[in-house]
Amino acid sequence: MLKRVFGFARSSLAALPWPSILAVLVLLALAAVFGLPFVLPLGGPELHAAADLADANGMFATVDNTTLYYTHLPGSQGPVVLVHGFGGSTVTWTGTMAVLARAGYEVYAVDLAGYGLSEKGWDIDYRDSAQAARILGLIGSAWDRAGRAGRAFDGWAGRDADCVESP
Repeated sequence: MLKRVFGFARSSLAALPWPSILAVLVLLALAAVFGLPFVLPLGGPELHAAADLADANGMFATVDNTTLYYTHLPGSQGPVVLVHGFGGSTVTWTGTMAVLARAGYEVYAVDLAGYGLSEKGWDIDYRDSAQAARILGLIGSAWDRAGRAGRAFDGWAGRDADCVESP
């Protein structure tokens, strides 16, 4: 019956490499579930405006046509600039900021473009050198006298800021 309807016999089904076919199907399903959200632009209204989620000491500034979110705690000591790593945000530094502020330091924590409450978009330059230039544009001359801390991949933007001429 199978041969007449589908053009093959049951024995030819057994000859197929089912483990390989199953493995490929599982990989395709995983790629679809985890990959498509990063490839397809999922438009629509934001659930909350970034300003509604900002900390009491958080501020927004536009640098190189990109809106950045940062937190700042004043202090009498020199400034410390905190740059988060991949997938992080200013929240990464909440405890550290409090300790540094109690010690008297002026503290900045920056959400790099594409992270946290900072602007995200397809047309933004996310290279470390561009992120570094935006940090310098935001912090300005304080960078030259600042202590610095960075975490993981995008914390390297802080290192790259040392290679960019300060304003």
